[in-house]
Amino acid sequence: MRGNGGVRFAQTLRNNATKLGGITIETPNAYTEGERSVAEASHKFYLSIKAGKVRGVESEDVSTLVYDDREAPADTDIDDAESLIAGLRVAYGDSSNHPDGCVIHNPPCPPGWSPIGGIASDFWDTSNDPMTMRADFLNQTSPERTAFVSALEMELISKPDKVVSKTEPVTLGFDGSEGRKRGIADATVLVGYSVTQKHLFKIGCWSQPEGPTGVGWKPDKNEVNAALHQAFKDYNVVGFYADASAG
Repeated sequence: MRGNGGVRFAQTLRNNATKLGGITIETPNAYTEGERSVAEASHKFYLSIKAGKVRGVESEDVSTLVYDDREAPADTDIDDAESLIAGLRVAYGDSSNHPDGCVIHNPPCPPGWSPIGGIASDFWDTSNDPMTMRADFLNQTSPERTAFVSALEMELISKPDKVVSKTEPVTLGFDGSEGRKRGIADATVLVGYSVTQKHLFKIGCWSQPEGPTGVGWKPDKNEVNAALHQAFKDYNVVGFYADASAG
């Protein structure tokens, strides 16, 4: 983290490795969102590569970063023994000592050495912090204490393949921006939330284009208004929460 000099230390190590034509290896536990740790920065870099946003890198196959990560499913319920064991077996892979072998290979590898049952029992020790346990044993990132919503919760409620009907209750959320004279303008976003399915979905997003075409960019108000009116026609809107312009 920045507070303990970790970020600067990591940069120094990488620079020295580059000078020698070498590499560095990071083997952290899952990071805490918002702490701006080395692990969090590396994960964001990986996501940027996947999205094709890194200059000179067209895909994950051509990159200065090799990223290997396996975490338990987002819907792992740590209060349900069966769900927790299943999540731990995914996270621990072929090191799991579960009698049925691993769940990541077909046919499954024989039982390994990691005590899945003992790890699960530690989750139910009330003196242990649940989010720390998720990070350390399920390899799931955890939010800061002040975070309103975690990445894990966002993954659970945002499923692009779900269908929202015209009758189920939906709330809308809107955050608008007028653009910005300098720097990158905030995006203007309209999202919906199905109350019955507990499902968050994107309706519209207007963001500043990269490069010269983005200079002086402002969202098209007519286009935004049209999308908003159409949303009220398409869904059974029972609530609308909006920040008209964040500047």
